[in-house]
Amino acid sequence: MLRIIASVAIALLVLLQPASAQRDRDRRPDVGESDREVLLGEKSVGFRVDRDTINIGQSEDWYRNRSFRALRFHADRNDVHMMALRIVYLNGHAQDLRVDRRIRAGGDLRVDLRGDRSYLKQIEMTYRSRPNFEGQAVVRVFGEPARRRDDRRRG
Repeated sequence: MLRIIASVAIALLVLLQPASAQRDRDRRPDVGESDREVLLGEKSVGFRVDRDTINIGQSEDWYRNRSFRALRFHADRNDVHMMALRIVYLNGHAQDLRVDRRIRAGGDLRVDLRGDRSYLKQIEMTYRSRPNFEGQAVVRVFGEPARRRDDRRRG
């Protein structure tokens, strides 16, 4: 009887595994379509204060259908204390943001972008991770695409 219960439990776990993997893909895609987030880059975070730059590195043609209305910073493996952000846009404008916020492992920080400055050139981050035995954190930056004017009219 115990073997039957264990076999059924294992079968259920195997069947439920793909569904949870699909939900994770839907929630955090690496590369999205026009209505999904786009992975812009990722960096490993050391234990001391660190400054890293994510260069988007795309030509102007890439941005024709890829303006972003928000950025989402996702921390993995460890907590990250985000101190400041500098967002540099394709037109040369730079926006400095003092964040001073902790992103828990598995958590997110969302930053809204405004107006025509939503075409990104690079993102500079000043941060540190919390020292513990879990190791270095990884920060992934996702861009949330802006809706085109045609999409707003249809919806």
